[in-house]
Amino acid sequence: MIKINLVNEEELRQKHLDNLKPEVQKKLEEKISLEQNSDLGNLLMFLNEEIDVLLCGTPSDLISKIKYIEENYFISEKKITTILSRRGSVQNLKQDEKSTLLTNFAQEEHLFNHLSEAAFFTAKQFEKEVNSLHKKEGKWSGYVETLKEIFNYDAFSKNKDGWGAYQLVTDLDISVCPYCNRSYITTLLRVENDDKQTRPELDHYYPKSRYPYLALSFYNLIPSCSTCNGSFKGVADFYEEDAIHPYQEEFLGAATFKTDFNKKEPYDYRYLLG
Repeated sequence: MIKINLVNEEELRQKHLDNLKPEVQKKLEEKISLEQNSDLGNLLMFLNEEIDVLLCGTPSDLISKIKYIEENYFISEKKITTILSRRGSVQNLKQDEKSTLLTNFAQEEHLFNHLSEAAFFTAKQFEKEVNSLHKKEGKWSGYVETLKEIFNYDAFSKNKDGWGAYQLVTDLDISVCPYCNRSYITTLLRVENDDKQTRPELDHYYPKSRYPYLALSFYNLIPSCSTCNGSFKGVADFYEEDAIHPYQEEFLGAATFKTDFNKKEPYDYRYLLG
C-alpha cells in the first residue's frame, strides 16, 4: 500500500462538503420532520448535527462517530450478523457466569444499551433479542433503507455532470491503485456525443453495508482497481482491524525485503531466479 498524498487535499475536502452537504442535509431535515420523538428521529438529528464530520471528517473522526452511533443509536444488520458469529459458547457455564460473559460481550460490541436485562439470562434469549432488532416492528426496522436514501451513494456514483464519483476521482488525479501500487487506475470522460466512460472503483474503506451513514465520506472513498476492491478486500471491516489507511500511512515504510546469498553459488542474478 502507498500513501495518498494530495497537494490540494483541504481544497478537495471543502469542495466535497460544499457540493454534498446541502442535498444530504435537506434529506435529513425532511426525514426528521417525519420521525419526530422517535429513536430514528434522534439518530437523524445527531447525524444532522455531525454532517460536516460525516462527510469530510478524518479517519480517526469517523471511527469515533461509528463507536458513538453504535453505542447510542444503531448497529447495521450486516454487522449484527458478524457480531453474533464472534460470540463464544456459554452452554457449560453457570448462570451467573453466562450473564457475565454475555454482558461483557454486549459492552464490547456496543450492544449493551440496546437490549433488555432479560437478554443476558440465556444465550438463546440474547440471540433472539439481537436478531429482533432489525426485524419488522423491531427497534431498527427500516433504518438502513432510510440511511441509504439520505446518503445516496448510487446517485453519487452515477452523477457524471455535477459533483459525483467521476469528478472526485478526476480531481484526486491518482494514477495507480494505492492498495497494490501495481494496477493503473484511469478516468476517461465522454467527449462530445460519445457516452462511453470509465473510472477507478471507489472502495468504501468502512463498508457502506455496515456504516450506511459513511457512504459519502471523503476519506471513506478510496480510488482502487477492481481486483483490490472486489477480489481481495471485498467487505472486510477495517474499523475492527488494525489496518493501514491510505490517507494516513503506507506499507512501504513498515517492511523491508532482503535476500541473503548465504555462501551459495553463483553470486549473480541467477541466484535470485532460483
